[in-house]
Amino acid sequence: MSPRLNFATQRTAGSLGSSLFMKFHPQPATRSHTPCRQPSLILFSLDVARMIANSLSEFIQCQVAELRHGNREKAYQALMDVDDPASVPLLIAAFWGDTDTSFRNHLLMVIAKFRLPETFSFFAERLFDDYWRIALDYLVAQGTPEALAVLERGRERRFDTRREADEFCEWLGEAIEQAKQGSCEWADGRHI
Repeated sequence: MSPRLNFATQRTAGSLGSSLFMKFHPQPATRSHTPCRQPSLILFSLDVARMIANSLSEFIQCQVAELRHGNREKAYQALMDVDDPASVPLLIAAFWGDTDTSFRNHLLMVIAKFRLPETFSFFAERLFDDYWRIALDYLVAQGTPEALAVLERGRERRFDTRREADEFCEWLGEAIEQAKQGSCEWADGRHI
């Protein structure tokens, strides 16, 4: 990806609509000054819009590579700004394609923000591996009876050390209490 497109992608990834709106619908002119549209800017904006619309996968791949080897904070923020659920399978594939714990944690946080029903079993499985903290957050945020049932099954998890087991049980107990409140809201029809 060329530096020009990479910069434009990062600049517009979170606010493409508003950026393009301003370029195609300029603000009314002031009394003494008529704004001059730059044709190259409009064409460049069209190129960026076309690139983003046609290559979500390229954008995700670029940001995942940056997350893996470059500026993690910048890449993480760019991924958090993506609002397209079509990015989730790409992020899950990247999760399985790497073993770095920090990298995987960042990806899980991005995936969790979508709260897609399709990712429920993925996060239920994470409750039984090293990523259980993020799985707890996701399951509590679901606030459903199904999420509560998965959390209850978490009591069956075994650990190598007593310290690990105690920490997990403490977090799990708190998560179950929070999930019970969410499940009650679902049952009462108060959940929005």
